[in-house]
Amino acid sequence: MTSTTATNILQPLKATPAPSYSYWREEGENSGSEGSNEHSPTQSGTCIDDDELKNYECAVCFEIMDTPVGCGSCQTRFCRPCLERVAKQGGARPMCSHCRSPFTLESIQVDEALQEEMNNCMETVLCPFRGCGKKIPINAIKLHVVQCDHIKMKCKFSEWGCEWIGKKKDLEHHDNNECEFRNGMGRLVNAIREKTFSQAETI
Repeated sequence: MTSTTATNILQPLKATPAPSYSYWREEGENSGSEGSNEHSPTQSGTCIDDDELKNYECAVCFEIMDTPVGCGSCQTRFCRPCLERVAKQGGARPMCSHCRSPFTLESIQVDEALQEEMNNCMETVLCPFRGCGKKIPINAIKLHVVQCDHIKMKCKFSEWGCEWIGKKKDLEHHDNNECEFRNGMGRLVNAIREKTFSQAETI
């Protein structure tokens, strides 16, 4: 009997976060709308001093770092995924985005002092998603961003034609009541995916 592993099981479609352009305000809404988070986390809507906050920002994505790392040649800090992506996309001789020194995946160094400082920081930052308004400790912002009910999501059928983008808290209602793929079209999409997957498995 052949064992079944996760590698040969067709994974179900999942909703995915929408592009970050939708973080700050709704389409057609100006920055003065009631209840909106009118500033990004790096602006005056935060509870932490702007200059101090910059110490915790990645030099590539400008978001608050989870695990701060460096290339080994300069003092600039990055998210680990960002710097690893630079290394993987840099070909045979990747260079640091800041100092342009060559580095490798193996030479990436975790800034343990900065990591400890961030872990112990009691300052807070305003959630970037409109409608949330929660003040989150620096060391928990990454986790909150993933879990926040106000993050904008794309429908799990977005690649098949559904154009819905809405808040995570409204996703279940969309799936069950609004999505044009919730019945017959959805079953057709799944049948196509299963057939394509089965054909690929036999090659």
